Amino acid sequence: MSVARRIHLTVHGPDRPGICHALCRVLARHRVPVIDIEQASTHRLLSLSFVIDVGHIDDDQDEAALVKELLYEGWQAGASVRLEPMKDDDFIAFPELADSVNRNLYAITLIGNRVGAEGLAAVTGVLARRSANITNIYKLSRRRLAAVEMIASVPSSEGMAEVKRELLLAAQGLDIDVAVQRENLYRRSKRLVVFDMDSTLIAQEVIDEVARAVGCYEQVAGLTAQAMRGELDFHQAFAARVALLAGARFDDVVARVAPTLELTPGALDLVRALKKLGYKLAVISGGFSAFVDPIKEQLGLDYAFSNELDVEGGLLTGRVRGQVVDRQRKADLLVQVAAAEGIQLDQVMAVGDGANDITMLERAGLGVAFNAKKTVQDAAQVAVNQTSMASLLYLLGIREDELAEL
Repeated sequence: MSVARRIHLTVHGPDRPGICHALCRVLARHRVPVIDIEQASTHRLLSLSFVIDVGHIDDDQDEAALVKELLYEGWQAGASVRLEPMKDDDFIAFPELADSVNRNLYAITLIGNRVGAEGLAAVTGVLARRSANITNIYKLSRRRLAAVEMIASVPSSEGMAEVKRELLLAAQGLDIDVAVQRENLYRRSKRLVVFDMDSTLIAQEVIDEVARAVGCYEQVAGLTAQAMRGELDFHQAFAARVALLAGARFDDVVARVAPTLELTPGALDLVRALKKLGYKLAVISGGFSAFVDPIKEQLGLDYAFSNELDVEGGLLTGRVRGQVVDRQRKADLLVQVAAAEGIQLDQVMAVGDGANDITMLERAGLGVAFNAKKTVQDAAQVAVNQTSMASLLYLLGIREDELAEL
């Protein structure tokens, strides 16, 4: 019985069709088992790697012939070929990989207008100090380097909270966001995305705009700001704000406010991409159905939940009908939609910006604070502070060049 002698075969050079075939044909002719293979191509430069076992070759001439043919095929392709014996410690058998390393794999996504060397150095420096090994690096953006994904194995998942904190600190002042997610099947198989609406899907806070139309903006805006920061009990603040709207003519308010509402930059592109990929989409808002439902229709979302303003004789009464969509209700509705669609919570991404979104973000498999208040960023799994909502696609591991094919 032959003893395993593993060789690391690497090929570097210009990428062109047929290189892998030529090398595999040589290995097959010499009946050399291929234990592992990986290839990457960057700007038409090839990096091809094999792990092969030459333990069955006990004749020096046969081994020399194998090496000669591999080197010749590399020369023919204008590439350099290198063969290095592997120590037993260098090789990770697949069962061991599944039992240890994979359990501590994390996806680290860098997002910015431009991800430069300084940002890359800051993030990789933290990983190096924590003895985290980067196994893969991908460019997610298409033209400029605006999004980079790193897959890293971490010695122990117990210290990941501290690693995440260090990564966020390292990124401060560099105009990039750093998102840390467990690298597993659920990260790459999200099926439902739930959005808050005000200051998330749209740029405004609707209740503030309604108050502006009614003439009580200053009072309502003050209460809104305090509630979103978590400084006021939501129900008390909500009731006080709605009460200030009493007496206004409903149709006039809708006619004045609805045309002024603007989608957040990138929201339409984000939703279009998610819909083409088959995601279910919902908006769960503490705002009002008169404004939420048209946004649902405009974007083609599957679900919309919000508060309904009470109207009598065409005038606002200063109350809402039914159960108020508050912080807990938002989370409950997320669970309800996921259950209706047969989707596990680990396959749900929720996006919001205010204190009343926190429980919803915590309930989802991935909770994203988008341009959010500090209290929300501190509570969410991931914080993204970018101009365009389309940048959220990078969190799902979706590459910009893949989107171009949709």
